Formats: sequence, C-alpha cells, structure tokens
Amino acid sequence: MPDPTEISKAISIAALELAGERGWSTLTLKDIAERADLGLAEVYQATSSKLDVLIAIQRELDDMLRASVEPFDPHDTPRDRIFDVVMVSLETLEPHRHGVEAIYRALLKDPVTFVLLLPTCHTAMRSIAVLSGLETGGLKGRFTADGLGLIWFNTFRVWLEDDAAELAKTMAELDKSLRRLEGAYNSVLTCRLPFLDNMTNGLFGRT
Repeated sequence: MPDPTEISKAISIAALELAGERGWSTLTLKDIAERADLGLAEVYQATSSKLDVLIAIQRELDDMLRASVEPFDPHDTPRDRIFDVVMVSLETLEPHRHGVEAIYRALLKDPVTFVLLLPTCHTAMRSIAVLSGLETGGLKGRFTADGLGLIWFNTFRVWLEDDAAELAKTMAELDKSLRRLEGAYNSVLTCRLPFLDNMTNGLFGRT
C-alpha cells in the first residue's frame, strides 16, 4: 500500500511544478495526478479538492522548513532566531518560486479560498514561532503567531520581486519589519495596549 505521506508529497510537488508552468487557476486534480504519476483515485483519496492540495502544499513546506532549520546558539536573541527562521522559510520556497508566486497571484483573485486557508497559514506561523523558540500557548501564543504573520507576509511580498542570489532586499525588509514591531512595542510601554503588548512580548521575549 502506498505511503500516504509520500502520496501527499508527490501531489504537492507536482502541483507546485504545474502552477509554475501553467498557472494555478486552470489546473485540475487530473493534471496533478498525471504529473505525480498517481492514479486519480489516489489523488482524490488524499486531496478531494484544490483547497486540500493547497493545505497539503503548506504542510510539505512546513516539513521542509523543519528539516532545514539548524540548532540555535544559546546566546541568540529572539529577534535573531525569528530573522533566521523566516529567511530559511523563504529559502525553502526558492526551488518552487514560480509555482508559489502563481498560487499567490491566483489567491489574490479568489478571496473565498484565501479566507479558508487562513487557519492553515496561522498554523504555519505557529510552526515558525516554535522553531524560533517562542511561546506558542494561550493568548500570548496566538498574538505571537499573528505578529509573525504580519512580518512574514511583508517579507514574502518583497521576496517575490527579489531575484538577487543574496536576497539583500528581502533581508532588509525583514529587518525593517522586525524593527517596526519593536518600535510598536516601545510605544506600548507607555500606553499598554493589551493586544499589542501580548504580541510584542511573545515575539521579543520581553516582560
């Protein structure tokens, strides 16, 4: 019996390849099955819709990220760890850049699917938080994931346009986003807005 994990991986990689070649909107599960060299029944059993395929892709990317992140130096700050993990997450996208961009552009025109994917995206941000050594439980953990989502998405949009090998523009945007949120934290020190306080405490490890 085929390994379900391997089938899901094959579907994800095939979908990314095809999206990069043809775009996302017109792809069918039959197209993905043919590229993955799987039977259509196998694909339907694993992913009964294109939304399921997108969720499978995100899980595959999360697995790739976990396999790529190296142990941190104990002297690294939370900010250093966030920077490193976010950059590794984007580097794992690099081999699939065209497919990821095609899917992103299609989702901008499909707000229903975009909204349905939000829980999956939030889970991905929690994974980044865990890999960055941040607190992920309770209300503070939720705000931490929300803050990471803002940082990651701003950086991702720059990455899409950054074709330089060293990704200097991407790193500059990530640094700016982190500094911006740190600046927001400093403002919170005087006004103590609870929602922002929880977010920045979680991200930067402050009390």
